[in-house]
Amino acid sequence: MDTLNILSAGPKIYARKRKRKSQQVKEIVFDEQARREYLTGFHKRKLEQRKKATEAAKLRAKKQKAEAKKASRENLRKQSKDRIAQIETILSKRKEEDKHDPRSVTVKQEFSGEQIKNELSTMEKIFF
Repeated sequence: MDTLNILSAGPKIYARKRKRKSQQVKEIVFDEQARREYLTGFHKRKLEQRKKATEAAKLRAKKQKAEAKKASRENLRKQSKDRIAQIETILSKRKEEDKHDPRSVTVKQEFSGEQIKNELSTMEKIFF
């Protein structure tokens, strides 16, 4: 049976070959200008790719610099708030100590918390 199938498969094989041949492209036409542009454009494309890469690198550097500045500003704000809090606690402790100390001198002018903060912010601007 196998040999019968093999020997009788000839027309099927020739039919497939005729079908492939009819589906083949009859003529290949080259666009000489496009071919020349492709072959001579390697250098141009390479330069363009380098230019894009340098622009991307500059953009990344700019973003990193901005992030570093932002982090630095946040750090300075945090440090100044911590310093203000420390100074306020020291002042409040001294005020409490002065109330209980018999040798203390009374101050005729009292400062509110807001006035102290204003004074500290002006000192901060001067010293920092």
